[in-house]
Amino acid sequence: MDYIIENIGQSLIVLGVIFLIIEVLVLGFSTFFLAFTGLALLVTGALVMLDVIPDTLTSILVTLLVTNTVSALLLYKPLKKLQREKKPETATNDIMGLQFVTEFDVKPNTPNDGFKYSGLTWQVKSDSDIPKGTKVTITKMEVGAITVKPV
Repeated sequence: MDYIIENIGQSLIVLGVIFLIIEVLVLGFSTFFLAFTGLALLVTGALVMLDVIPDTLTSILVTLLVTNTVSALLLYKPLKKLQREKKPETATNDIMGLQFVTEFDVKPNTPNDGFKYSGLTWQVKSDSDIPKGTKVTITKMEVGAITVKPV
């Protein structure tokens, strides 16, 4: 225990690194709490080691509070934005873009006989009325259903 107190700057840095590792590896950088606290511990430890602040409990706690608050205020929105920027990926396959001639009328929200392709019967959906005999292309694929639009 004396070693930790005598080397408080290094101890704070090591603790900060541990907090950051836990935040990234265990929590997947999802909460930010340990990240901000780890960053505050690193900064405070460096300031203590450089003799910018005294190694008293009060000065260390005040510096931790200030650096934790400042890092949270400055970094929360950019980090939250990085989490949301993942765009959903749409899968592509051989049926997307396929063109065929409808054998029945396709009406929005109306069940139909379906389109047989690759041994499966797919329900055909559309945002507009498509009369029988119209050439269409497949624009979207869902479980058991395809969405088409006229060519």
